[in-house]
Amino acid sequence: MKLKIKRISKGLLAAALVLSMAAGCQHNETETITDASQETAAQTTGNLANGQTVMKDTVIAVSMPAASEGWDYDAARSAGAYLSSISSDTLGYILFTASSAQEQSDQLDSLVGENIHAAVVYPVDDSQPLQGAANLKNSGVPVVEFNGELSGITPDASVTMDEGILGRNAAQSIEDAGCEGMNVLMFTDEGNAQEAERTQRFERALPSGISTISVATGCADRDEANEALTDWLSGQETDTLANVGAVFASGEESLLGVLEGLASYEAANGTAFPNLKIIAGCGSSNDLLSWLNDNDAYSAQTWFYPSEAINTAIDLARDITNGSSVADTAAVEAVRADHSSAGSYMAGFDGSGR
Repeated sequence: MKLKIKRISKGLLAAALVLSMAAGCQHNETETITDASQETAAQTTGNLANGQTVMKDTVIAVSMPAASEGWDYDAARSAGAYLSSISSDTLGYILFTASSAQEQSDQLDSLVGENIHAAVVYPVDDSQPLQGAANLKNSGVPVVEFNGELSGITPDASVTMDEGILGRNAAQSIEDAGCEGMNVLMFTDEGNAQEAERTQRFERALPSGISTISVATGCADRDEANEALTDWLSGQETDTLANVGAVFASGEESLLGVLEGLASYEAANGTAFPNLKIIAGCGSSNDLLSWLNDNDAYSAQTWFYPSEAINTAIDLARDITNGSSVADTAAVEAVRADHSSAGSYMAGFDGSGR
């Protein structure tokens, strides 16, 4: 669930992160960012150079993927805002974003030997080893792993977001809608690992009395989902259409394509599914949330993880620096948006969710 309509340059994103970082780190003349000239210089990269960490009693480093839109963008904004809110005369932070695993590894490696007391690492690509993270951990800095696995490292704590739970929750919603004895149309993208995991859990979670019909397995965007729905509708008998109780889309683009396609089809041809009870899926793009907010013709909902989930990892890092006992693994709760609630998730970050 990665796409958002907001688009900014990476340079502007870096600037936003550094400004947040500066707000959380100003304290005295020994710190890195103390005037406008230093702030401007830092904005060009979004990073602090080796040897320039802030001199506070406790400093938390957060390392995340860079993004100009989507869930990662919102998560970086959430992290910056939250770190700024909890910073104090004694608590400072550094927020890094990286476009590649190598860049992220180098950034983390630059923190070895600096005034860092805990690190949160959201890997850019968890299929690639992060030697910098390992070096930081081996230097005695506790590491909290977020939304991915750090190869070769035993983190002090992990914060996970199980994609399969989103599919399971969608299946529960369809069961609760009263679709026993009916069919569910499925629109998925098997080439997307996250969507494949959601779909597998969705199918396992459905009760035996609800059957599935796979309409499309390669819906990478809304146009493909829209076209697949229209093509399928054109070849069905009345009885088949009457037995469709639900639609499931594993990604935000395919869910939006189904919603738009069904609305267009029915505007031209009349009701497609006379006994449709629910359209359920996964995703949180601003386009999708806007559609749900503006339309109530169908009982439609989407499940996702809020971008503020990164704050859970930051809290664990802070607890570790305070000497508090923390769980090895913390799971983030998924949330649901529908017509009545989608607007609330659009506020602040123009749609915060994964």
